[in-house]
Amino acid sequence: MAGRRKRSDSIAAEQERAQARMGNFPWPTDLVALPIDTDHRERVLAVADRVWQTRMPDDWLSTDTAVIAEYARVQVQILIIQEQMDSLGVLIKSKDGTPQENPLVSIEGDLSRRRMALARALHLHLAIDPRNLINNRPRQYHEPLSKPNGDAKNGLPKHLRGLIQ
Repeated sequence: MAGRRKRSDSIAAEQERAQARMGNFPWPTDLVALPIDTDHRERVLAVADRVWQTRMPDDWLSTDTAVIAEYARVQVQILIIQEQMDSLGVLIKSKDGTPQENPLVSIEGDLSRRRMALARALHLHLAIDPRNLINNRPRQYHEPLSKPNGDAKNGLPKHLRGLIQ
C-alpha cells in the first residue's frame, strides 16, 4: 500500500506545474536592454520571472512587459546599491574628516520611489496575499441605535442652539 503524499510535496508539485504553464518572462529586447554583466543579467531575469509568475500570461497587458523589465532593472540596482552601502556605511568621511551622508542614500531613495511607481503601474500592490484578504474584507457599518438629540433643521443639539446664533 502506497503511503500518502505529504501536503508540502503536493503544494511544491502544484507550484512547479503552475510555473511550467506560465513559462519564463519574454524580455522586450526592442524596448529595454538587458544588462551586459552576466551576474547582473541573471538577477534581473530572476526578478522579472518572479513578477511575471504572479499572474497568468494572458492576464498581462501587452505594454506590461516593458514595465516589468524596468521594474526588474530598478529592483536589482537597488539591491546592488544596498550591498555597497552595507560595505561603505551610510555615513562616510569627507575630505576634511567630517562625517557626511553617503551619496548612495539619495540614489537609493530615488530608485525606491521609481520602483514603487512601477509597482503601482503593474498593480503589484493588489497581489493576492492572505494578509490582504483579511485586511480588505468588507466592513460592516451599523446605524446608531438612537438618534442624537438635535434640531432637525440645523442638526445642533438643543443646549448649543442659543450659543451659536
